[in-house]
Amino acid sequence: MKERFVLDASALLSILLDEPGQSRVNQILDRSQIHAVNLAEVIGRLVRAGMPPEKAVAALGRLYLEVEEEFETKQAEFCGALLGTRRDLGLSLGDCVCLTMAASLNAVAVTADRRWKELDGTAFNDATIRVELIR
Repeated sequence: MKERFVLDASALLSILLDEPGQSRVNQILDRSQIHAVNLAEVIGRLVRAGMPPEKAVAALGRLYLEVEEEFETKQAEFCGALLGTRRDLGLSLGDCVCLTMAASLNAVAVTADRRWKELDGTAFNDATIRVELIR
């Protein structure tokens, strides 16, 4: 079975904004998904950059990326623990959602945020965080 990936906002934005790291994200896009919270971050960033909301949504739709909409209590507990214990890394709630989703799916969290590498291999309950940097 091929490796699965969970994209954070920075990884998806690398494709949409033609940024460094986009080639790696393009390579794994067909095996990737994103949480709806992180998708909201992407849309917000595009709109702040001047893109009309409907164009941002359309651009994302053309990527045919699987979007996870669920977030269970066990995931919320893991996410909250991560948010509360690793504020030293400047993690946002969206960051923790992405990391939690990846760990719960036994997938790799993909990001441009170098600080996440410190979390690679961290175990929480029955899950392990795995991180890949795109730049």
